[in-house]
Amino acid sequence: MPNHSLDELRDTVERMEDRLLEQPAGAPGYEALVARFAADLPNERDRRLAQSAALMVHQQQSVNASLATRFLEAYAAKDLDTIASLITPNVRLRDWNLAVSGREAFLAETRKNFEEAERIAIDLLHLHATAGSVAAEMRILVNEDIELTVVDVFDFDHQGRITAVRSYKGI
Repeated sequence: MPNHSLDELRDTVERMEDRLLEQPAGAPGYEALVARFAADLPNERDRRLAQSAALMVHQQQSVNASLATRFLEAYAAKDLDTIASLITPNVRLRDWNLAVSGREAFLAETRKNFEEAERIAIDLLHLHATAGSVAAEMRILVNEDIELTVVDVFDFDHQGRITAVRSYKGI
């Protein structure tokens, strides 16, 4: 007697893997997750569940990386509306000069930064994504004469909105 739930699980994992193959850049990360999730599992059903879990984690990492990149692109474009659409009402912002909580305070600080800068260029150097956060190392050029090396850490809620941004200035 065939196990229909296992067949459905196989089909689901295969469909999810097909979607992953459309964006192969993340595949090595997915393969490492599968290996970690599926290590020493006793049966095929558990291995398939582990594959599904690893794929979901990998997909969330990709989504979070895209959202952080979108935020940084909006920041460089001084697009406050897009930034507002990406953050939660209770978002927190902390950098080397300040700490604020709430959407209005976050947007007020961002607006102030935009008003003080004629031009903002962001060169994304490295991006590290997990299922719940993203760390972005970047070089920021403000008004062609102020260069900052910064790491921003973004936290996300289950709906893909930013709940916190913590910025760390390097040398």
